[in-house]
Amino acid sequence: MHIVSARCPNCGAPLDLVEHQTHAICAYCSVSFRIDSPGESAGILADPLPAQEVDRVKALVLEGRRDEAIDHYARVATLARTDAERAVDQLAFWALMRKFRRLPINAFGIASTFGVVGGFGSLGAWSALRASGSTPWWALAAACAALVALQVRWLVPRLGPTLVSRFGADGRARVLRRAVLRPMRGGTLALFAFEVQPVDGSAAFTVEEVLALGDASWARLEPGNVARVRFDEPARRRAFPVSPIEIVDGPSGGS
Repeated sequence: MHIVSARCPNCGAPLDLVEHQTHAICAYCSVSFRIDSPGESAGILADPLPAQEVDRVKALVLEGRRDEAIDHYARVATLARTDAERAVDQLAFWALMRKFRRLPINAFGIASTFGVVGGFGSLGAWSALRASGSTPWWALAAACAALVALQVRWLVPRLGPTLVSRFGADGRARVLRRAVLRPMRGGTLALFAFEVQPVDGSAAFTVEEVLALGDASWARLEPGNVARVRFDEPARRRAFPVSPIEIVDGPSGGS
């Protein structure tokens, strides 16, 4: 499928469009667009669609309710379902939510997970030894094994990003743009675009990350600020602000 690169006329964010795509949604500024000539800003025109309707589409996607997101967008934008499907799938949320599920975890999270795995693993082994053909003990052992498997499944995808965030290559990342995806208790689930400059002087690169941030961290990572990050070298596909967030340049000043 041929991809056409364009820019959001409203905020400048990249829009990766496919051939024959007639509408698009900007994840950053929650604007719906009609596309007359992909690749040319003059041919990408804003729809008179309220931002709250676009936010509803984004929220449904984030909740894993793709079909409902497509149906809602088709209804409020008065589109054919195939056109709405292309626009919804154009949102980068599928890849971004995979990133979210692979966010680094802190030492407490690792310790807690291993504690749960060890506890339920021990209980399951003890139950299996006592089973001797008794169904209730085997049921308990099976339940413990299932819980251990769920914890391991949760932990494994996060180990790589955790190593990157702690031991990755050092860089400085300028916040190009950000958008709230979902308010959270005491924080924000947000989409960020970073321009990362490695400290070794090699070429800069851009990445997008979904981050779960507390209120203080959200305030620090405002567009224009430059934060210390760790990134995966040589792939350069992930970059995470160091914790606690350290601002080295920008409107908010250095750390």
